[in-house]
Amino acid sequence: MRELHHSELNQVNAGILPIVATVFKVIGGIGAVASIIDFIISD
Repeated sequence: MRELHHSELNQVNAGILPIVATVFKVIGGIGAVASIIDFIISD
């Protein structure tokens, strides 16, 4: 029973991790763009 639960957990992680990675990339990209814009505006 525990092995089944573990494999199900792995399937869930395999589905979620790429999405989480993409979200973090998008947030990082927005942060970078925002800091560049902020830098330009403050000049």
